Amino acid sequence: MSSTAIAAQRAHQRRIVDQLAEHGPPAPADAVIETHLSWVILAGDRALKLKKALHYPWLDYASLAARRHQCREEVRLNRRLAPAVYLGVAAVSATDGGHLVLDGDGPPLAYLVRMQRLPERDCLGQRLGTGGVTPAEVDTLADTLSGFYAARTPFTPPPHAWLEAMRGHIDADSTALGVSRYGLDRALIRRVARDVHGLLDDRADEIGGRLRDGRVVEGHGDLRAEHVYFTPGPTVIDCLEFDRGLRIVDPADELAFLALECHRLGAEWIGPRLLRRYTEVCGDAPGDRLLAAYTGRRALLWAKLAVWHLDRDPARDREKWLERAGTYLTLARERILG
Repeated sequence: MSSTAIAAQRAHQRRIVDQLAEHGPPAPADAVIETHLSWVILAGDRALKLKKALHYPWLDYASLAARRHQCREEVRLNRRLAPAVYLGVAAVSATDGGHLVLDGDGPPLAYLVRMQRLPERDCLGQRLGTGGVTPAEVDTLADTLSGFYAARTPFTPPPHAWLEAMRGHIDADSTALGVSRYGLDRALIRRVARDVHGLLDDRADEIGGRLRDGRVVEGHGDLRAEHVYFTPGPTVIDCLEFDRGLRIVDPADELAFLALECHRLGAEWIGPRLLRRYTEVCGDAPGDRLLAAYTGRRALLWAKLAVWHLDRDPARDREKWLERAGTYLTLARERILG
């Protein structure tokens, strides 16, 4: 499908979003949030997510059938950690009078993920800003994630191939960060990448042992503080549904990233407690130097994703994204040296 045809689909989708936001169902919207991949309509206690018509080498939402499939995948995968939030998939169609309805008799114009809307005040990312997260809540989150990982089917890729894939990502991410238009500290980027490579070399036997022991599973894939809610128990939303390969992870890697995110948001204490509780529950004790390697590689990835915002819109929030990328790199360096 041509880029022109895909852009025309997105324009049509935008009109659908605008009509749903103005008139419903389920009700006129309180807000519409646009991300790179979707629109989310917030209306009362419901949220509706419409995936954009897009096509990249790493993602294909070009056809209506592909978007329906990915909506179903999003619901299936996210019900693992948020069963009460992901209500199902709805088809959008039009009545004879031109009004949009969900799951009507007409041919589908779009597909939506139907969700229970969660209060922002219950989001871990929001609560870190107010100091409102307790040690007991962190323990319950660790318990929930530990049970989740324990229930997953292990993957046992060849250790050499697994390590080489990680090294390739480190090289690609550090190269992308060093592009001159971003103006980041290239010496710092090189040091972090070099040190992560060194840690992976040093911990290669430990990584191989974890693979042989079945520690690698199909996890969440995007375990950020903004995706964790306490309602009051832990609920984790927005897993990465479009690429299964990116969900195949060592739990210690995902938890190290969440620890990094909490540190970036001002709650350094959460990471050690989360990982300690995970060890107590699962009997899995990843070494400190391995956790430092995982932190460094995640920092490089998320620094790259931060500056990529500037490629889409160089003037919008430039200082915000450059500062965030720099923070990731600085925290990685501190963790590696620590």
